[in-house]
Amino acid sequence: MVGLPLVHASNALLGTTIPSPSAVFVGGTSGIGLATLKALVSHTKTPCIYLIGRKESAGKEAIDQCQQQNANAQIVFLKADCSLIGEVDAACMRVKEMVGDRGLDFLVLSTGYLNLEGMIETKEGLNRELAVTYYSRMRFISQLLPLRPSHILSILGGTKEDGPLITSDLGLKKNHTFFNAAKHGITMTSLAFEHLASTHPDTAFVHAFPATVKTGLFTKSFGWLVGLFLDWIVLPLLRPLTTPLEEVAARQLFHLTSARYPPADLGERNERAGVTRPVGVDVANAGKGWYLLDPKGECGEGKVVEEMRSEEWPRKVWEHTTASSNEAAIKGKKE
Repeated sequence: MVGLPLVHASNALLGTTIPSPSAVFVGGTSGIGLATLKALVSHTKTPCIYLIGRKESAGKEAIDQCQQQNANAQIVFLKADCSLIGEVDAACMRVKEMVGDRGLDFLVLSTGYLNLEGMIETKEGLNRELAVTYYSRMRFISQLLPLRPSHILSILGGTKEDGPLITSDLGLKKNHTFFNAAKHGITMTSLAFEHLASTHPDTAFVHAFPATVKTGLFTKSFGWLVGLFLDWIVLPLLRPLTTPLEEVAARQLFHLTSARYPPADLGERNERAGVTRPVGVDVANAGKGWYLLDPKGECGEGKVVEEMRSEEWPRKVWEHTTASSNEAAIKGKKE
């Protein structure tokens, strides 16, 4: 476990180590994504941020909060419905135009959506829950990898890979349940990251489980009445098991920027490793470039990952992801 004091000490070095990072935050207008964005902004000098979200009002509020912490932060909001691959592609095109030759340092993905109502299909033909938590995140990654980010962080459920995937229905068109969607989104992310680390060794791929924290996701997903009950009655009962949002954000920033989680192959660009590791803290999963992290920053993986690795599912999952996303984009253009 990486102790919180070491996490804070590492983050405090960002102002001199990576003073002017360029980063894309997808879903950073609320919850853990916003808290992590604010942590990055407050620890750097002149960050350039591209913030992608569904609501302009939420984006404006997030930008105002960030600039209160750092008036020198440059933050651009791009509106996109992240359940639609076509809108993801459009947002990525705008990011590429604005970034130009500078490239990206970081990509952070934290979009969330919970569905207890049964299968809901987007107009592009994807399972909506998986479209938000998996397919759109992977589309952002595939589209923005040419900008060569040193670290990509997906905040979802690393180390929580549980149970076998329904390999005949990875997209859950016929087998949707709340638990299946959660299981598929988490496990496919971990498998996809293992594959991507092998094909893009100069980028680190981090899949983190942030712990239980009150973020307002229940209200956003289920409406105010059910969300109010879950956020203000159920979660308080679980308070002994929850983690403060500020601690979670500090740890996500550490996962994103520390040389404890470097790309597999740095070549001659050692600065891509991140902030120098604290004394006594080893490189996690050395030489692999992909990291499945628990709330304390330790690497692990569910048993299913090892089982599916032996059958080449990291590659198969990525091939499925690419094909499904391309089909969705084409269908969306016909609507």
